[in-house]
Amino acid sequence: LEKNKVNLKQVMTLLVNHDQPRNECKTILRNRVCENILKKQSIVALVEQQSFRLNKSEIKNIGPLSDFVILYEKAVREGDTMDQKIIDIAVSVGKTIGMSIAPSGKKGKGDLFRLRKTRKPEDFLNEINRIQMKYGTKVSADLYNQGQKMEENFTEFKQFCMIAALNTYNAGNPAPVDAGGKTKAEATS
Repeated sequence: LEKNKVNLKQVMTLLVNHDQPRNECKTILRNRVCENILKKQSIVALVEQQSFRLNKSEIKNIGPLSDFVILYEKAVREGDTMDQKIIDIAVSVGKTIGMSIAPSGKKGKGDLFRLRKTRKPEDFLNEINRIQMKYGTKVSADLYNQGQKMEENFTEFKQFCMIAALNTYNAGNPAPVDAGGKTKAEATS
């Protein structure tokens, strides 16, 4: 993580749920992530939930969180080349979708949420095809060539894809700033 210049302070700050009314409830998710890290377990499901929770009402930069989860999961699964390849394909597909949807603004964010709600691999692929037709996107053929492996790891594949898509979408739609140069979130904190 240090070699790749991942800022752990930013990551841990993004894992705090500021919508919780009581202080002790704000860090429950962060504690679960840290517990899973200490046990060398997957954190992608927790991070995917938090990524979309952070971006429910406004656009927030989740880049450090996205980088962290991808590097962490690759390190935990080191030696299992299949998982490495599937993670790379999922991130590639997610980035492609995020880049194509970003120019459409809020309408595109709805398409991201629709893709996230799919429950079966067939529905996921159908939704990707719909996005390709709607936005003129060209998704990597690896998604279709590795179909069996994608189906075997569908939940994690979709989670990696959605984190990468949301991160890329947010990069293409920067948060609005006020006259002082601060985002809405920075002005309120």
